[in-house]
Amino acid sequence: MVRPKTRDGNRFKRPGHHTWLLVAGVVAAFCWSILRSSVAMLGGPEVGVEAALIWPERIDGGFLSFISDSPLGLILYKALGLSSPQSWVLMHLVMTIIVMWTFVLWIALAGVPGIRAHSSRLVLLAPVTTVMLTGIGSYDPFTLAAMLLVLFSLFSGSRFVIAISAVALGFQHFEQGLLSLVALTATWVALKRHLPASICRVNPMWALVGLVLGRLILSAVFLMSDVQVSGRPQWISAFLLEWSVSAVGTAPLLFWSLFAGMWAVVLYTWLRLPDLQSRILLVGAFATGTVGLLLSGDRPRVFIVILAPSVILLILSYAKMARKNHRSRTLIEILVWIAPPLIFAENVITNVNILDVPYTLFLFLVT
Repeated sequence: MVRPKTRDGNRFKRPGHHTWLLVAGVVAAFCWSILRSSVAMLGGPEVGVEAALIWPERIDGGFLSFISDSPLGLILYKALGLSSPQSWVLMHLVMTIIVMWTFVLWIALAGVPGIRAHSSRLVLLAPVTTVMLTGIGSYDPFTLAAMLLVLFSLFSGSRFVIAISAVALGFQHFEQGLLSLVALTATWVALKRHLPASICRVNPMWALVGLVLGRLILSAVFLMSDVQVSGRPQWISAFLLEWSVSAVGTAPLLFWSLFAGMWAVVLYTWLRLPDLQSRILLVGAFATGTVGLLLSGDRPRVFIVILAPSVILLILSYAKMARKNHRSRTLIEILVWIAPPLIFAENVITNVNILDVPYTLFLFLVT
């Protein structure tokens, strides 16, 4: 049997045994990230359903009213004609899986040939997947999807495309989007010489234009619907001291939870940066995430979400630096596999039961 040829005359190669092993490794990382995270619902899904069905009107109840300020999931839920708590949870679970594999797609497109599978496994085992999986029903997957649009826009090399790509992020979550964009830009500048040329043609800070535009569109929707445009910052003054005390009280575990085993990737990359300016910029990116951590009551969730695009660039840069150092890559990946991220609710670690919590979610979906 003669194999078909490409236009340049080369024969197509069927996936070999080695290729299937790499694919199996990525799938295993996906399964392990789910197993060790203890997939769980966030709060009562009935609240999300109510918020979606009346949006852009707000539901009553303090912090709950701010669900309406991150509306992409609410709009999609309403557009699909859904109405049950089970469908709310299922939609967010599906969205979480889509976002996880879209991160893999991005790193595969931008990654270093020969170790794309290694980079993909690290992406799936990063703490951001745990944040999504332990908060099924939250708006985080939709915020991360909007951040992914900005990451994909970097391939275009167009300031206009990069700016437009951030409209969805500004509409979904302006505050987290702003901090994430600052951190992403600082990381991009610090690692630029170690990143592929395809994403280094235009500074990602051009996304700020679209970010502001997205927030203005959301504000206009609220104003036209006679809904108060309040935003989240009003809570900072009331709870900042309490949140800071909680952060200090959990500091050792909190420090670990921010990157978990990914700390090895962070330190490896930071130590190999050739100049002091790049190292300072990378620390500055992490400091931006820390600002979000201290200004919110959801630690380390907010830090991890804000730094997600920066961590993707970090993995990409690390993979290029460590391409020829097989021993270091192996040791670092082992650490990432065995070092589970810790997710806090106030000062309690919530993702330590991988049996009862997912089983409760399963019963909720099937009954």
